[in-house]
Amino acid sequence: MRKRIAAFAAALFLAGQITGPASADFWDGFEDGSDRRSELRLGVLAHDRGIFASTKEDGVDANVEVLFPSPGFLKWALSPRIHLGGSINTAGDTSAIYGGFTWTYNVTESWFVETSLGTAHHDGHTVGNIDPNRKDLGCHWLIRGSLSVGYDLTDRSNLSVMVDHMSNGTICARNEGIDNVGIRYGVKF
Repeated sequence: MRKRIAAFAAALFLAGQITGPASADFWDGFEDGSDRRSELRLGVLAHDRGIFASTKEDGVDANVEVLFPSPGFLKWALSPRIHLGGSINTAGDTSAIYGGFTWTYNVTESWFVETSLGTAHHDGHTVGNIDPNRKDLGCHWLIRGSLSVGYDLTDRSNLSVMVDHMSNGTICARNEGIDNVGIRYGVKF
């Protein structure tokens, strides 16, 4: 797990390097005046609690996620932002790193709704799991989606409630899936 966390930290550092002024053309696509800043979100999630999967695992997840501005070449896909994140379970159950795309819809000047889609890699159990208190997630690479409702506290910070779901979509032999739900604080930089 330490190697995965180190690899994740390196990926976040490298991704941050391409958001600087030298690559402004790559990220060009904000003619509508929308926010070009990256964002760091920190949260606490109730592990394996949700509406799409049965509950077996315990604990609380510490969640960190970085969202980057939407690159201009993704205008055709409604300009999603790229995200990289991870959740570490405090009870020693399934932890994961993930990445993908996030679409943000401003409902009012302060309220927003987000949805995301991507992939995740976890350290939990797969086929052959004999522990009745652990999820059998089938394979280590999963599809991950999330839904958030948030409120902009200031121009640079927000608070959101999020639910995410990881599943292999019946690609692998087993597919118990895992849900997390919690609250996150975001800071734009």
